[in-house]
Amino acid sequence: MSKVGNRRCVHRRTVLLRCLTGAGAAGLALAIGPARAQGARSDGFGKISKAEAAYIDVNQPPFRLCEQCQYFTSPDDCSIVEGLINPLGTCDNFED
Repeated sequence: MSKVGNRRCVHRRTVLLRCLTGAGAAGLALAIGPARAQGARSDGFGKISKAEAAYIDVNQPPFRLCEQCQYFTSPDDCSIVEGLINPLGTCDNFED
């Protein structure tokens, strides 16, 4: 590193590398954060299993039903839990 008097010079290359590293880490955090919040897989691919979601095929008494959840797609699909989903079921990822 070159010195001017008693002050150190900061090279452009160092500043750019640090900025790019910080931006990359921030982008990765933004990409992974929402997936984890919704209960989706931490690797960002596919749906979670029924066991991971604590899915129950028929919920008794009937409250927080899959058919009332924002992730449910009629007639028998869920955007975050794999497999056939009973509209009368429920899981830990229920959202109004």
